[in-house]
Amino acid sequence: ELARLMLALRVVLANNQYSHTFVFDEIDTGISGATASAVGLRLNKLACGAQALVITHSAQVAGFANHHFKIEKTATADKTTTSVHEITGDERLNEVARIISGAEITPESLATARTLIH
Repeated sequence: ELARLMLALRVVLANNQYSHTFVFDEIDTGISGATASAVGLRLNKLACGAQALVITHSAQVAGFANHHFKIEKTATADKTTTSVHEITGDERLNEVARIISGAEITPESLATARTLIH
Protein backbone atom coordinates (compact mmCIF):
# COMPACT_ATOMS: atom_id res chain seq x y z
CA GLU A 1 0.00 0.00 0.00
CA LEU A 2 2.78 2.43 0.87
CA ALA A 3 4.47 1.95 -2.52
CA ARG A 4 1.22 2.70 -4.35
CA LEU A 5 0.62 5.77 -2.18
CA MET A 6 4.13 6.97 -3.00
CA LEU A 7 3.42 6.43 -6.71
CA ALA A 8 0.31 8.59 -6.49
CA LEU A 9 2.20 11.34 -4.67
CA ARG A 10 5.12 11.22 -7.08
CA VAL A 11 2.85 11.47 -10.13
CA VAL A 12 1.28 14.59 -8.65
CA LEU A 13 4.56 16.13 -7.48
CA ALA A 14 6.85 15.09 -10.35
CA ASN A 15 6.71 18.47 -12.09
CA ASN A 16 7.68 20.29 -8.89
CA GLN A 17 10.79 18.28 -7.97
CA TYR A 18 14.40 18.74 -8.94
CA SER A 19 15.20 15.03 -8.81
CA HIS A 20 13.55 13.19 -11.65
CA THR A 21 14.58 9.59 -11.00
CA PHE A 22 12.17 7.34 -9.14
CA VAL A 23 12.79 3.74 -8.09
CA PHE A 24 9.93 1.35 -7.32
CA ASP A 25 10.76 -2.12 -6.03
CA GLU A 26 7.98 -4.65 -6.56
CA ILE A 27 5.20 -2.05 -6.59
CA ASP A 28 2.97 -4.81 -7.99
CA THR A 29 2.94 -6.91 -4.79
CA GLY A 30 -0.59 -8.07 -4.02
CA ILE A 31 -2.23 -6.67 -7.15
CA SER A 32 -3.19 -8.07 -10.55
CA GLY A 33 -5.51 -7.53 -13.47
CA ALA A 34 -7.07 -4.09 -13.90
CA THR A 35 -5.31 -2.72 -10.81
CA ALA A 36 -1.89 -3.76 -12.14
CA SER A 37 -2.74 -2.16 -15.49
CA ALA A 38 -3.74 1.07 -13.73
CA VAL A 39 -0.44 1.09 -11.81
CA GLY A 40 1.47 0.46 -15.06
CA LEU A 41 -0.34 3.33 -16.76
CA ARG A 42 0.48 5.72 -13.91
CA LEU A 43 4.12 4.66 -13.93
CA ASN A 44 4.19 5.28 -17.68
CA LYS A 45 2.70 8.74 -17.12
CA LEU A 46 5.29 9.46 -14.43
CA ALA A 47 8.07 8.39 -16.81
CA CYS A 48 6.99 11.00 -19.38
CA GLY A 49 8.53 13.72 -17.21
CA ALA A 50 11.03 11.72 -15.19
CA GLN A 51 12.98 8.49 -15.16
CA ALA A 52 11.26 5.57 -13.44
CA LEU A 53 13.08 2.35 -12.59
CA VAL A 54 10.53 -0.33 -11.74
CA ILE A 55 11.24 -3.85 -10.50
CA THR A 56 8.14 -5.90 -11.26
CA HIS A 57 6.83 -9.44 -11.55
CA SER A 58 3.64 -8.27 -13.27
CA ALA A 59 3.22 -8.58 -17.03
CA GLN A 60 0.60 -5.81 -16.93
CA VAL A 61 3.05 -3.39 -15.29
CA ALA A 62 6.00 -4.48 -17.48
CA GLY A 63 3.95 -3.99 -20.63
CA PHE A 64 3.91 -0.22 -20.14
CA ALA A 65 7.71 0.10 -20.01
CA ASN A 66 9.71 1.71 -22.81
CA HIS A 67 12.82 -0.33 -21.96
CA HIS A 68 13.23 -3.69 -20.27
CA PHE A 69 16.22 -5.04 -18.37
CA LYS A 70 16.55 -8.60 -17.17
CA ILE A 71 18.24 -9.23 -13.83
CA GLU A 72 19.62 -12.72 -13.28
CA LYS A 73 21.34 -14.22 -10.28
CA THR A 74 23.63 -17.24 -10.47
CA ALA A 75 25.10 -18.97 -7.47
CA THR A 76 27.87 -21.48 -7.01
CA ALA A 77 29.18 -23.00 -3.80
CA ASP A 78 31.43 -20.00 -3.11
CA LYS A 79 30.06 -17.08 -5.12
CA THR A 80 26.81 -15.38 -6.13
CA THR A 81 26.78 -13.19 -9.22
CA THR A 82 24.08 -10.81 -10.43
CA SER A 83 23.92 -9.64 -14.04
CA VAL A 84 21.75 -7.02 -15.71
CA HIS A 85 21.24 -6.62 -19.43
CA GLU A 86 18.77 -4.79 -21.64
CA ILE A 87 16.37 -6.96 -23.59
CA THR A 88 14.76 -5.89 -26.86
CA GLY A 89 12.67 -7.33 -29.67
CA ASP A 90 11.76 -11.00 -29.38
CA GLU A 91 13.73 -11.38 -26.14
CA ARG A 92 11.54 -8.67 -24.59
CA LEU A 93 8.37 -10.33 -25.87
CA ASN A 94 9.52 -13.74 -24.61
CA GLU A 95 10.33 -12.38 -21.15
CA VAL A 96 6.87 -10.82 -20.73
CA ALA A 97 5.36 -14.11 -21.95
CA ARG A 98 7.49 -15.99 -19.39
CA ILE A 99 6.17 -13.74 -16.63
CA ILE A 100 2.65 -14.71 -17.75
CA SER A 101 3.06 -18.47 -18.12
CA GLY A 102 6.11 -19.46 -16.10
CA ALA A 103 8.95 -21.60 -17.43
CA GLU A 104 7.12 -22.79 -20.54
CA ILE A 105 6.30 -20.04 -23.03
CA THR A 106 3.10 -20.91 -24.89
CA PRO A 107 1.57 -19.45 -28.05
CA GLU A 108 -1.20 -18.03 -25.84
CA SER A 109 1.24 -16.30 -23.48
CA LEU A 110 3.11 -14.83 -26.48
CA ALA A 111 -0.17 -13.49 -27.89
CA THR A 112 -1.06 -11.95 -24.53
CA ALA A 113 2.43 -10.45 -24.20
CA ARG A 114 2.02 -8.82 -27.64
CA THR A 115 -1.19 -7.14 -26.48
CA LEU A 116 0.36 -5.95 -23.21
CA ILE A 117 3.49 -4.34 -24.67
CA HIS A 118 2.43 -0.80 -25.48
